[in-house]
Amino acid sequence: MCGILGRFYRQPAHRSSFTKKDLTTLAHRDPDGSGVYSDSHIQFGHTRLVIIDLTEGGHQPMTYEGGRYVITYNGEVYNYLEVRAELQAKRERFVDNSYTEVLLSAYKVWGRECLSHFRGMFAFALWDGREKIPFLARDQRAESVQTD
Repeated sequence: MCGILGRFYRQPAHRSSFTKKDLTTLAHRDPDGSGVYSDSHIQFGHTRLVIIDLTEGGHQPMTYEGGRYVITYNGEVYNYLEVRAELQAKRERFVDNSYTEVLLSAYKVWGRECLSHFRGMFAFALWDGREKIPFLARDQRAESVQTD
């Protein structure tokens, strides 16, 4: 299972340092790689477990639309091929075979409503650098918690 972490800063002056060393807290989760993305408002970290897209095209954090959108993501969207086909019908283009690129394209096309198109188990943090808007989401699966 991938590991994700992130920080958002309303005021860039309040930004603290963030490096790949911060990913050591997630190192036990994923052996297949790690990455960091930073700008003046966000910092995302990712440790990767490769399942679908075995290429570097699935490396995260992933940018999209010339860097406008950035995401760090964990999980699986079971119907990502169907969502991808729907987006392709809307003239969206894809570079790799990852769930992640489908999530980014879906957010570009549908905004927050993209969640209604996904079936799966996932969590992600997405940043719209043009609008300066963070979007944090997870799947809507029901969970039960038992207490003793």
